[in-house]
Amino acid sequence: MADNKTRTTGSDVDEHLAGIDPKMQADAAELRAMCEQVAGAPSKMWGPSIIGAGHYHYKYESGREGDMAEIGFAVRSGKLVVYVMGQLPDQQTYLDRIPNPTFAPDRDNVIPLFEEDWFADDAYQR
Repeated sequence: MADNKTRTTGSDVDEHLAGIDPKMQADAAELRAMCEQVAGAPSKMWGPSIIGAGHYHYKYESGREGDMAEIGFAVRSGKLVVYVMGQLPDQQTYLDRIPNPTFAPDRDNVIPLFEEDWFADDAYQR
């Protein structure tokens, strides 16, 4: 089984934020503070671009497991993308809170990360 690519890097969050589009920096700084408040922990870099706070351990039925930030975000194509792990109990709760998501969760409550053919449903079964 391959190692997880997204893990804490030790890179400096402030340096990363200083390198993003200046128009996004204020929003990103505010979102960072909110993530830290929600998680009750300082933010860290997860991989080269995700700023995340807290810790969430996951394990799939396949046996694959790993660690991720409990809540975090990244700047992708000029937009802020938020990642929340293990916070919402079901698809309906998600849709009640975010009625028109860019990416809607599928029947097994996984929000797809990519729309490419090889990742059409979710990472869980790939």
